[in-house]
Amino acid sequence: MANLSNDYPARILGTHEAPCLSLYQPTHRQFPDRQQDPIRFRNLVKQLETSLQQKYADRDIAPLLAPFNALADDAEFWNHGAEGLAVLGAADMFGVYRLQRPVEELAIVADSFHTKPLMRIVQSADRYQILALSRHSARLFEGNRDRVDEIALAPEVPRDLDDLAMREAQRDRASRTHGRVEPGVMGRHGASDVKQDGIEGDTEKFFREVDRAVLEHHSRPSGWPLLLAALPEHHHLLRQVSTNPHLMDASLDVDASQLSLDELRERAWAVVQPRYLERLAGLIDALRPPRPGSKAAPICPTWPAPRPRGVSPPCCWRPTATSPGASTPTPARWSRPGWTIRGSTTCWTTWASGCCAAAAKW
Repeated sequence: MANLSNDYPARILGTHEAPCLSLYQPTHRQFPDRQQDPIRFRNLVKQLETSLQQKYADRDIAPLLAPFNALADDAEFWNHGAEGLAVLGAADMFGVYRLQRPVEELAIVADSFHTKPLMRIVQSADRYQILALSRHSARLFEGNRDRVDEIALAPEVPRDLDDLAMREAQRDRASRTHGRVEPGVMGRHGASDVKQDGIEGDTEKFFREVDRAVLEHHSRPSGWPLLLAALPEHHHLLRQVSTNPHLMDASLDVDASQLSLDELRERAWAVVQPRYLERLAGLIDALRPPRPGSKAAPICPTWPAPRPRGVSPPCCWRPTATSPGASTPTPARWSRPGWTIRGSTTCWTTWASGCCAAAAKW
């Protein structure tokens, strides 16, 4: 399994030797619905094969399809589904991504990967990550308002104290001041008070290394807010050593291992939702055209201002606004204070994500 937040955009949008194979399909978490998923996957692989035979008749396509066929035969993989699946393959790359939102079935062969479904996911404003941290372990989750799933930590992130000790031992095989470092023994001294200081020092070192690696390999590539889930006694120490600008001020005072994924999602979303709504409101305000006579330039290049009232915004669905005392609604983007807005603001996120590059940061 690849990590979408790590691979998008650099790896996925990078240059790859054609042909590039893009496969998307909705999947299921529960039995017996998930039994149909590998069957539908094989059908999509057949579509890829047909397209390859038509477009690249002179090329040996077997190596391109081999990892797709191997995935189709991996029974263990299909026993752990999510809402959607994206599989991208080329001569120099093969990536498998579980998605927390369903996607339409697609099987496309082209000179580059088809990434539109992924763009909608990674640019969504309600995405977040959870760092579940204790003195003995580090785990990472990704979620939205509907789902939370644990993801694989990048190889550079230490999993626990023993893992960190092994990494240090590998970096420095020579003897240290207090003896050779062994797994589970990071400079212990002997006396009870000194030993306690050693334990606290080891914990601080572990938290610092986890924070550094999570920032570099998860937070910075994704740009998503990071929510800390830890027992209260660990919060101050992590924040003291953290340099991660994505770490939220709010946190969860809980041992994540004691919660189900759904319980973790409920608690996390209660914390993330106010931030999400604030960011969404800011996005709408930022993309609203200046009032007549204003010299402010519009942020979105496809949204010139002022736009004639008879012209519709480039959105699949348009909220409306009604001025006080009027009965005829107008597009909500020309609303003024005191007007009544009708319609879900969720569509603003969808429209804005495809509108301009500035919205991608949301």
